[in-house]
Amino acid sequence: MGINDNGFIRGLIGPLVNRKVGNKNYLQSRPYRVKQTDDTKRAGKDYDRFSYEDGHII
Repeated sequence: MGINDNGFIRGLIGPLVNRKVGNKNYLQSRPYRVKQTDDTKRAGKDYDRFSYEDGHII
């Protein structure tokens, strides 16, 4: 739902996003939801595990 913020509209209205940046109002299309594949999830878990282990190396 869009919000009127002192004459500037900000928020989500349908497939559009209104953004207030400084004294300007920008209208953008809504970003698409990205679905992760099993490979990207596995890579993220590997990165998490390795970064955790790197923090324990002296």
